[in-house]
Amino acid sequence: MRLFRFDPEVGKSIDAYGSAGFVISRAAHSLDEAVLNCAYLEANGVIGFHQATVPQLFLVVRGGGWARGI
Repeated sequence: MRLFRFDPEVGKSIDAYGSAGFVISRAAHSLDEAVLNCAYLEANGVIGFHQATVPQLFLVVRGGGWARGI
């Protein structure tokens, strides 16, 4: 068995587009441009508004907040 980590401690802190308190970790990536990321957002954190480069599914696992689209 091989264990993979994608918790915030091994993730990458993102500050682009005015993001704050936002860490992202790659969980999986296929050759067909499918990517699975695990994102962590601190309380009162922000994922800055940006145009996604690929279709995205955004799932909130814990907590709550607001999402914005075009």
